[in-house]
Amino acid sequence: MSPEVKLVDEAGHEVELSSYRGHPLPIDLWATWCGLRMGELPLLNRSRKATAGTDLQIIAIDQDSEQGVVATLLKRREYDWQDFHLNPSVTKGLSTSGIPLFVVIDAKGKIV
Repeated sequence: MSPEVKLVDEAGHEVELSSYRGHPLPIDLWATWCGLRMGELPLLNRSRKATAGTDLQIIAIDQDSEQGVVATLLKRREYDWQDFHLNPSVTKGLSTSGIPLFVVIDAKGKIV
């Protein structure tokens, strides 16, 4: 099962990962300094647009030290997925020590 972690968005709002249950959930862990992920952001954006109106939810979790950098980049490129800032509970819960990482959680909450 997916871990019970709190995600924190740019505005400081907390969202429980479990609040996405019932929806397939791809999660992209990334950072602006990761060339591989920066090159894949347009693909993530196309995927989001292609699945709009479906049960699929797409979120990203950034590892940048300054959240404002990420918000500016996403807005400038017109990427509208929900982005959260990496915190220790996410790292521990997803059993990762770094990025890049792409995780898919099914609608029942199982990491697939």
